Amino acid sequence: ELRSVQYDWHSHSYHQLLYAFRGTAYVEVGQARYVLPPQRAAWISARTPHRTTLHQVEGGSVFLHPKLVNWPVEPVRIIAAQPLLREMVKEAARWHAKDGSKNEFRTSYFRALVHLCREWLRDDMPFWLPSSADPQLARAIDYTLSDLANATAVEAARQAAMSTRSFRRRFTADLGLTWRDYLVKARLLRSLE
Repeated sequence: ELRSVQYDWHSHSYHQLLYAFRGTAYVEVGQARYVLPPQRAAWISARTPHRTTLHQVEGGSVFLHPKLVNWPVEPVRIIAAQPLLREMVKEAARWHAKDGSKNEFRTSYFRALVHLCREWLRDDMPFWLPSSADPQLARAIDYTLSDLANATAVEAARQAAMSTRSFRRRFTADLGLTWRDYLVKARLLRSLE
């Protein structure tokens, strides 16, 4: 079933593997906004504060105990979802999270999934946009993302209550890329939807 919902800032004590079968999800963490297009998966490390937005998404999540992962992982990574991953996420849904019964097959299944994730995470995909904690720049980013087809630097600067020159300078200094480069990358990511 397709869902559109936003989950406010939260974190999990387990690692989360979020898979989008259909639709697009967004995961915000720290200074970045990740785009999860269809047929991709997001790895969200345990205890990572994040906010998730689902836009007409049919998806599934698998939660993995931190003891199963004995290697460092960045807070959020987007990975190309192999058909095997899609099928493993579907199959994992048959075990309820609160079912605490000991099951050797289930334990082996999730260990195998973790080992495969380690391989897949080596080739993460750069499906993210930087964000800003600066409220003025955040307003400009929200404006830009809300109208990618028609957004202009002049209007983005107006949304940030700055001159165009000051806006361009602060945007580049804070986000590490020009507003124009941000717009182009945002359009490319939107096209993946």
